[in-house]
Amino acid sequence: MQNYTPGSPVPVTFMLQNEAGETLEPTSLRWRVLDEDDQALMDWTALTLPSPPEDQITLTVPASMTSLATGLVRGLRSVELEVATASATINLSEQILLTTASTLVAGVNSFCSYSRAVMTAEDFTEQTMAGWQRESRREERERALIEAHQAIMRMPLYVKPSRQNLQTFIDKEGFAEIDPTMLQALRRAQVLEASEILNADPTAMARRNGLLSMTVGESSQYFGTAKPFESAVMSRQALKVLSPWISYSVRIGRA
Repeated sequence: MQNYTPGSPVPVTFMLQNEAGETLEPTSLRWRVLDEDDQALMDWTALTLPSPPEDQITLTVPASMTSLATGLVRGLRSVELEVATASATINLSEQILLTTASTLVAGVNSFCSYSRAVMTAEDFTEQTMAGWQRESRREERERALIEAHQAIMRMPLYVKPSRQNLQTFIDKEGFAEIDPTMLQALRRAQVLEASEILNADPTAMARRNGLLSMTVGESSQYFGTAKPFESAVMSRQALKVLSPWISYSVRIGRA
């Protein structure tokens, strides 16, 4: 699925052919646009029939329908075309993936921008950041950073001095209230966890998910019945960085 820039018109082409490759002769055409929740952004709208019949039609989704709400970094649009002929009605559909230039939004799905994450990664050795160093594609790194942010947000972390749960500071207003020392630790932990995600060991992941044994061909490996200690994050170094703020008795809500 091709990515498009939100807030720009997107052309979508449909082939007006049957399975034999013959050009259809529609008696009517109509189309609509849905968002990622299948809510209609444009209800069924009739189209002018091409004359003479053509083997394809290109529809343009206007910029107003590809815009994303504030804070969103990704969206999807479904373009549906209904082709009625003398003998049947054919429904065609194409999907448009909308992605901002950077999928990371500090205070929304990350503790830092991508540039700051790259800079923070330089604080650690190549061995520590093996997964990050191995995966140079920005889009994969950003996915790992978002996943790392989600994992950290599941941890029982409190924000000093209020001792309120970090989850109550997830909006941009609350994000600005986090003290600089904790914010720096959160950024470092996010980068460390992202590297761990990119460098995930299949055996470690199997044990983490409770698998007792693994067989590949004629080789079998048994892990035992005791499931290893599990935290929201996989990286022990990330856990160590965040240890000063871990609590198992936190207040819910922000004054």
